[in-house]
Amino acid sequence: MSQVLYRKYRPKTFSEMVGQEYVKRVLKNAIREGNVSHAYIFSGPRGTGKTSCARILAKSLNCLNPHDGEPCNKCENCREIDSGSFMDVIEMDAASNRGIDEIRKIRDRVSYLPAKGKVKVYIIDEFHMLTREAFNALLKTLEEPPPHVLFILATTNLEKVPETILSRCQIFDFKLIPDDLIFNHLKSISKREKINITNDALKLIAEKASGSLRDSLAILEQIQRYSSEQITQEHVREILGVVPKELVRDFIDSLLKKDFESLFKIAERLVKENKNLETFILESIENTLQSLKEKDGLYEKYGEKLVELANRLTNLLKDVKYTEEKVVVFEVGALNVSKELSENRAVEDNVIDVENTQEVTKNRVTKPKEEEDEKIEKLKNYLLREGDLDLWVALVYAKISKQDKNIILEYDKNHNLHFEIVREKLEELRMLYKMVNNEDINFSPIYLEEEISNLSEESVKILKKVLSIFPGKVRIEKRGDQDGKEI
Repeated sequence: MSQVLYRKYRPKTFSEMVGQEYVKRVLKNAIREGNVSHAYIFSGPRGTGKTSCARILAKSLNCLNPHDGEPCNKCENCREIDSGSFMDVIEMDAASNRGIDEIRKIRDRVSYLPAKGKVKVYIIDEFHMLTREAFNALLKTLEEPPPHVLFILATTNLEKVPETILSRCQIFDFKLIPDDLIFNHLKSISKREKINITNDALKLIAEKASGSLRDSLAILEQIQRYSSEQITQEHVREILGVVPKELVRDFIDSLLKKDFESLFKIAERLVKENKNLETFILESIENTLQSLKEKDGLYEKYGEKLVELANRLTNLLKDVKYTEEKVVVFEVGALNVSKELSENRAVEDNVIDVENTQEVTKNRVTKPKEEEDEKIEKLKNYLLREGDLDLWVALVYAKISKQDKNIILEYDKNHNLHFEIVREKLEELRMLYKMVNNEDINFSPIYLEEEISNLSEESVKILKKVLSIFPGKVRIEKRGDQDGKEI
């Protein structure tokens, strides 16, 4: 089995590390001068070289033939450390070994001299996940460290580490790796691996890696297996689900203009193309911040309103990230962001422009009688004004008709989530309608894989009867009979 790229091209010397120049310089000087601390904390985002640097430091201290602070990578000690079989370099993942028992074992063993090397090195990854008791046990060892022991503690969440630990260690902050350095590294590896890929594609990979060299190599390997032909930027966009920048700009523009029609179209396109909504929102935030920095056309048009937009999109990202109903939350959240931005610009208090709302619903609603249509619009305007946007969105996507004392809300297979929202809030919807229009009426949401107009006359009669008996509990799906015919 072949090695994955990020393991195959893991740096073996400080000079091979990409970025982190300050860290490399300080550590090499400390090794040359014999002034290495007893404990280091390597803090920074994932994929920036913390664990690799820890291994190189351990190797340099135990190398039999070191040169200028670098390991030789040829001696027996270096080879064993690279293979993970060196007895005096112990690696531990605190995410899965976070209890006090593991740290006690380390505390009991540190008094023993190295079995083979010059220094016994403990590398503890994600050490911020240790329990409070484990931290206390580790603290005792850090307070009175034996001269032959070095601790290298790596973390992605330095803020979770107790101050008592921080004060006893030298802390190195690993920065995100610049896109240009990632690009050059990917280009070099592509040549060695004979990967036929364009520079534009590599630049996009570097950009989407967000400063993580490991992530960039994982993406490159994934794309390498996608096609044996030349890989272009379009291939990368397709594999990563990257949304065109033009669509991101349209989304931002629609939010600020309160263009609900455009927001609905963008949401439908994202769902249809199976784009990642979290990624799309994040790209929108990044694009907004970029406009603020560069003061481009978007900034000239909207000015510091972009600051408020970025803040509201950040909240929307959190909402979408931690929900199962991502599509509905995205739609409702985007409409709410647009609505609130518009309200803040309004001259009169509590003035809500529903012109776009009417335009959206014009082509979505199968209109009943004109009077009933006005009542539905009145209800929708109330929902929009009072902020109950999930129900409002559900009504917008419904095809509305009236049968006797029932208002039928028909949902096709693309809007099952909206059908469920109405079904759960059926009584609330009925009460709101009564309050707004002073009329009592039933709502009957139905889920259909085929429009009512396409059903036979007999089926429609049966459906009306069922609706009168079981409002809000009708779900009609296509199925095949024993002969394979749809019924």
